[in-house]
Amino acid sequence: MTGEDAAFWDEVFAGLEVVEVAAEEHWIGRVLVDAEARVALAGQVLELGCGLGWDTRWLVQAGGQITAVDGSAVALERLAAALPGPDYVHHRLPAPLPFPDAAFDAVVAGLSLHYFPWRDTLAIMQEVHRVLRPGGLLMLAVNASGDAEFGYGRGVEIEPGLFAFDGHLKRFFDEEACRRLLATGWKLLTLMPLNEPRYGRLKRLWAAAAYKSSQ
Repeated sequence: MTGEDAAFWDEVFAGLEVVEVAAEEHWIGRVLVDAEARVALAGQVLELGCGLGWDTRWLVQAGGQITAVDGSAVALERLAAALPGPDYVHHRLPAPLPFPDAAFDAVVAGLSLHYFPWRDTLAIMQEVHRVLRPGGLLMLAVNASGDAEFGYGRGVEIEPGLFAFDGHLKRFFDEEACRRLLATGWKLLTLMPLNEPRYGRLKRLWAAAAYKSSQ
């Protein structure tokens, strides 16, 4: 995320209202079908791209010790005021994560990995792999191809699935791209297409759960 991108997201998060989704509709709960994975989410959890806490609130209820990261200082300030408890860290992807190896039982990336060229996305995934303990849990949700309500097909496609419009990048994943993302260093547990209500619109996404394996 560049400084220009940070200013954009600061403006976005300054104007957004905090909207919560019912627990039974939340993507994490719908994907989480493994009892061992639930145990991981009650441990040391890193959340990438917390925004205004759409996923953070769910994770707090799961009982984990949450470290929530975002590139927007405005988002972090608003969320920390509304939801004390997690450790909030200002950090801009795709820069390397400022955490030691094997520091977390789980990493959650909800709609935060689809703003980058593929090489940068893979670099972030390598960092996620690094900071997870052996056998640790990754949960991610990404834009789905065809997600027209949230920009699919707008602008210029500069590489497969990655569109440039309004001066910003946004990637949309199909199933094959999701599987490629998790092909090295991960044992895939669940991968499914989901629809989720977001800000009065229907969000189309792919959601996955995977365990860290040797790389």
